[in-house]
Formats: sequence, structure tokens, C-alpha cells
Amino acid sequence: MAMIAGGRSAAANLLLGDPSITVRGTRALLLHRYRRRERRGVAMADLTIRGSRLVVAGFHLSGVETERLGHIDELHRAVDEFRPPGVPMMLAGDVNDEPGSATWARLTARGADAAAVHSTGDLRTNRTESPTRRIDALFVGPGITVIQTTAIDSPDVRAASDHRPVVADLYVADRPAEADRSRLGV
Repeated sequence: MAMIAGGRSAAANLLLGDPSITVRGTRALLLHRYRRRERRGVAMADLTIRGSRLVVAGFHLSGVETERLGHIDELHRAVDEFRPPGVPMMLAGDVNDEPGSATWARLTARGADAAAVHSTGDLRTNRTESPTRRIDALFVGPGITVIQTTAIDSPDVRAASDHRPVVADLYVADRPAEADRSRLGV
């Protein structure tokens, strides 16, 4: 895999991908820093994958609810400015909150929680050893059909991260209306 976007300019958020992906543009964003807390950010990319175009944004939100809600507003504004009209989008990241929260409601107002559409296995992600909460997620907008999501657990994952990664199989339509007609589980 190759680095597509992010890094220090996105508070260590990275988008990685296969070299066959066409990168049309990227943007990194540092979110507002509250009271000397850990820096949070967003990495965005406008991509063409196997002939389908989409915008992907990877993020890491604050551990404090009021800050998270402010970060989501910043994230949505940045994606709206970056994403070309009609191009499907996917937001993915460390939400630092659980489904059913105000944070989750604000994110799902703009895109479906991929795991709520179709998932398999244990979706808890908050730590690699004995996770207890689902705090990492993918949110997909119109034009993206969720085939399946799952959280991965393996010795390599436990060595590489403090969270279990979420993997999704998605179908990106050439036109959002096409995917809406074939959406699974909605």
C-alpha cells in the first residue's frame, strides 16, 4: 500500500491505498484544539477506484463530547468544500463514542453507519485485547452500497494498533441513484 493523504498535517491520520487507485486530489485538516488536548485531524482524498469515483475522509475525534460535536461540524464543512457535487463519500474513523450517542446521531444524519446496514462478527473496536465498545466506524453517503463490515482481530492487529480495524466491502455506483436502488439491508 502507498500513502494517499494525511500524516502530520492531519494529526497522524493516514489514508493508504493500492497503487492502482487514481488520486484526483487530497486535503489534510487539523481540527480545533481545545485546552491543549491531543491534536485531532482529518485526511481526505478524491479517488477513482476501478472506474468509480468517491471521496474518502479519515478522522479521529476528541474524547470529550462537546469537542467531538464541534469536530464533526468542522469535518462536515471540510468535506462539503472538498467533495465535488454528486460524488459519493465515505467518512471513516475513531469516533470516540458509541452508537446511540449525540455524536453518532450527528454523523448518521449525513451518512449511514455501515455496520448498521450489514455486519458480521464482533464489532467492538475500542481496544485489541478484550474490546468492550464499538467506537470506530464507517459512514457512507448515497451512491455507496454496504456489502459487509467487520472488525478484525489477529496477532498482527494486536501488535500494530490499540484498536481493532473495521473493514468494509462496498459497492460504489457510477451514479448515486443507481446504488440507492440496489442498497442491501436498508
